[in-house]
Amino acid sequence: MENGYYYDNDFLSGDVCGIGAQYSIYKHSFYREEDALKNNNNSKSGTIFHNDAFTESVLSFLTPHVENIVGQKLAPTYSHLRNWMSGESERRKIQTNGADICGKIVLGYDYKGVDDSYVWGQFIDPTPNPLNSEWASNNNKGDFVEQNVGGLLLFECENYEHWKEPLLATEGSYQVEMVAYWVYDNGTKDHLKFDGRKTLGERKIVKYK
Repeated sequence: MENGYYYDNDFLSGDVCGIGAQYSIYKHSFYREEDALKNNNNSKSGTIFHNDAFTESVLSFLTPHVENIVGQKLAPTYSHLRNWMSGESERRKIQTNGADICGKIVLGYDYKGVDDSYVWGQFIDPTPNPLNSEWASNNNKGDFVEQNVGGLLLFECENYEHWKEPLLATEGSYQVEMVAYWVYDNGTKDHLKFDGRKTLGERKIVKYK
């Protein structure tokens, strides 16, 4: 992956994404209390579904394709489904969940109160900045990846800082996104395969202290 990341602008079909986006809207509207991450302070909406059945199915589908892109055998770990809301952002960070590869796909969006040319995507710092005990942000401007519906963004988790600027669209706007993670299947992180579950799709409750 050049500069630590890869982007395919047209990876999932519009029909699949449309179904996924509508599914996400329904689930986030009517099943909020089922969300194991509903108290996540990074989300105003409090609606992130960990290891959702839809995203786990897409993760299974993605794995051989992502292996071809990365050029290594991968083991899937977990996935989640999120509805981003107006004003939300993602802080600058390097992924610290132990995964090696992260994949993000926008399933749909509706931006209100902004010009038709407005786009919201992911920033990635292409300068390697490996995580260590003295890690600090490079604070570089970064590359802006304009994520279209169905586009697949892949990046190396522990070497490249990523973030989202605030979603400037007004109240009632949203962006539906799924995120998937993999580890290199070389025996060094066997405990992270399937996020410690027996298989993909199995429910795992995430608890916060």
